[in-house]
Amino acid sequence: GTLNETQLGFNSEYIKSYFSRMSDEGMSIFIIANIFDYAFMIAYGTFFFSLALTLTRKLKEGSAWKKIGNSISIFGITAACCDGIENIFLLIMASNPINFPNWLAIGHSCFALAKFIQMYIVIGCIILMASIIFLYKLKK
Repeated sequence: GTLNETQLGFNSEYIKSYFSRMSDEGMSIFIIANIFDYAFMIAYGTFFFSLALTLTRKLKEGSAWKKIGNSISIFGITAACCDGIENIFLLIMASNPINFPNWLAIGHSCFALAKFIQMYIVIGCIILMASIIFLYKLKK
């Protein structure tokens, strides 16, 4: 399914329908992939946090951008944490794929939405900070 139907769908019926079409082997692979996803979360959380902090350190001391960069860098970590909680919801739903409570899909989508918002903010700020640093170096 699409991102809007699955992670951001807030729709348990769609997820149940998706799970019902999976074979036992497919469900096992799905669960294993979600467990391995935690390594990816650690990697991208650390990467975005470190890159944002590195760029922030190159900005002018006391500037508004430096303050924003320091604050935004934490979103790399919190986005990964939201992703981890989102996966907990997925793993709970996968343990009872046809009859899980509907609120689990809502919780799953809430954490997915929080993850995406934070990721887009930190990526946007990284691009913006890199542009500011580049333009500052051009002026020199």
